[in-house]
Amino acid sequence: MKKPILKLVLSFVIITMLVSFALVGCSSGTTATTAAAAAETTAAAAKDDSGTTKAEEVTATTTAAATAGTIALPVSGTNTGNLIKNSGKSFTFAVSQGWLENQSGQKMKAGYEQSTTIMGDKVTFANAAFDAKVQTEQIQAFIKTKPDALLISPCDALAITPVVQQAIDAGIPVFTGDSQIAGVLVTTCVMSSNWAQGASNAEYIAKRLGGKGNVAIITLPANESWDMRESGMRYVFSSYPDIKIVANWVYDLTGKTTARQAADAMLAANPNPGDIDAFWCSFDEPAMDAANAVVSAGRPEIFTTGIDGGPATFEMIYTQAAPMARCMAQSMWLMAAQSVYWAHKFLEEGKAPRLVITPTYAVMQDSFKNLKDLTNADTYDEPGVADLLGWTRAT
Repeated sequence: MKKPILKLVLSFVIITMLVSFALVGCSSGTTATTAAAAAETTAAAAKDDSGTTKAEEVTATTTAAATAGTIALPVSGTNTGNLIKNSGKSFTFAVSQGWLENQSGQKMKAGYEQSTTIMGDKVTFANAAFDAKVQTEQIQAFIKTKPDALLISPCDALAITPVVQQAIDAGIPVFTGDSQIAGVLVTTCVMSSNWAQGASNAEYIAKRLGGKGNVAIITLPANESWDMRESGMRYVFSSYPDIKIVANWVYDLTGKTTARQAADAMLAANPNPGDIDAFWCSFDEPAMDAANAVVSAGRPEIFTTGIDGGPATFEMIYTQAAPMARCMAQSMWLMAAQSVYWAHKFLEEGKAPRLVITPTYAVMQDSFKNLKDLTNADTYDEPGVADLLGWTRAT
């Protein structure tokens, strides 16, 4: 039984997003005008010094947790209806998530689930657990079911290019979250500017160190999004000749070597004060592992930075139990919710933007000064919550 027809409305809450308005018709065959690297670099170029020029963003945050404020945040999903409105039309979606093993993957699933529930959609989920071969097989299986749309968060955007093209050739609209897929004309990609996030944390490190110091990095080039972050980092550091990358570990997706083990080894190989001044990490989990390694090694002068955002990250930054100084908090929930939103727009009205850039927030200890506690702090990217926190987008 279909629900009464209501118009699908776009809440003003998404004016915080940068939307690419090149609209695509159902059969228009419009070609994408922005490649992944170009879109990322352009978004970053709009910021002065990658959006990290504020003095407070280059101040050490090694003091005790700030005095508690008065603001309490809403439970996840409370304000979803401010973004997603039931139109009376429901669809069948297949969602292929590249991972669920960390905070960002879990936030995306919540966004998919809450939004499709409001819309009354039928949804089938699959988790590839960072395995491109598994994700390829899952998408192939989804194609056979002929969903109204396919929603994907790629674990390896390049590796799944052929199977995504197969879905498009089968007439299935594809909506990607978190990554663009090289050489494939998906209907809509909703993502943050990965290049700018990597550049922003690098700028923070360089300025906090006064333009001179030694940095260890933990990267993940196998994933295009994380590779773009590394590209942004290296671009910024190239402008600081006295910032040296003294250690580099490529994240091991097999788990045979953990980020904690790698950080321990890098610290052991650089045992003296000043041998390593900071860790730049392409995402939060290794940044937290490196911060814990720093504590165990008794090296309080070293700090770490990460990218993604979530409860565990915020707890570490807020309490400074370990010296994770800064996180570029992505809008993972919003990426998923916007994917559902634009899938409905396209299926109902025949149009959707090629590219949507969601907000990222530079989170440090002072970012939580208005909160009573960290309860529900992971709702920061849901409608209206960033305003409660007093956060403004950094990229």
